[in-house]
Amino acid sequence: MIHGPSLAIGAGIASIVIIIAFVGFEGIISNQSELVIEPAPTIQQVGPPKITTETFLANGSPILGNLDAPITLIEFGDYQCHFCNVFFHSTEDDILKNYVETGKVKMIFKDYNIIGPDSINASHGAHCANDQ
Repeated sequence: MIHGPSLAIGAGIASIVIIIAFVGFEGIISNQSELVIEPAPTIQQVGPPKITTETFLANGSPILGNLDAPITLIEFGDYQCHFCNVFFHSTEDDILKNYVETGKVKMIFKDYNIIGPDSINASHGAHCANDQ
């Protein structure tokens, strides 16, 4: 049989121990700095640089026509490319006569060396010839 007063005394002691434990841990926990939720820093979008007309004029590419023309036509080509050669012989003359010579369009040529090292040599030769 369980003695009633002993049970009450044991429950009272247990209650006091639990209260002291909570008060003691509360003091330890309250001394720590409070966690603060801060907004995440904004990440700047990193992407390709903006392409402007200056991008195409920066490296001395040859320009045909009026520099103040409202339209800029940029031709990418390789001196060994068959399709570039076909364009040069069949279409470019019409563009030059109808648009470049009339001042409507300026035309910029950009080297697009994809076929091999001879394409690079041809590009260097063309730029040297243009300088002379």
